[in-house]
Amino acid sequence: KDDYESDEDTLDEKKRKEKLHWAHLFSQLITHWAQFL
Repeated sequence: KDDYESDEDTLDEKKRKEKLHWAHLFSQLITHWAQFL
């Protein structure tokens, strides 16, 4: 088992989850905006 490789995977996974998190927040923001417009 390569420790370096598993570290890379965790970093990629973190970035992916972060993107999903922000995309979710952004879509919620748009939804709220749409209600006021």
